[in-house]
Amino acid sequence: MVNPYQPVDPLIRTFMDGYYGAAAPTMNAYLNYLEGRIDKEAGFMMVRNAPHNLKYLDLNFLPYGTELFDSAEALVKPEAWKPCMFRRNG
Repeated sequence: MVNPYQPVDPLIRTFMDGYYGAAAPTMNAYLNYLEGRIDKEAGFMMVRNAPHNLKYLDLNFLPYGTELFDSAEALVKPEAWKPCMFRRNG
């Protein structure tokens, strides 16, 4: 049985490394940025009950998020992509 009291950071690192490979550090930076903005500007109940009022999804968040995704995408060789894993459509 999995230990529910184990630290979450090593689990996240293992997932990021295994799923995103070379892009893991950049995707982890995105996750940290997202979590930091949520912690600062929105409470859990707001995220759950009023997603249309999320102040962290502002004009600063979206370009920076896009920049991180573009950077992460550039780190992964196309032949390493798995279906629905990383490559964005559009």
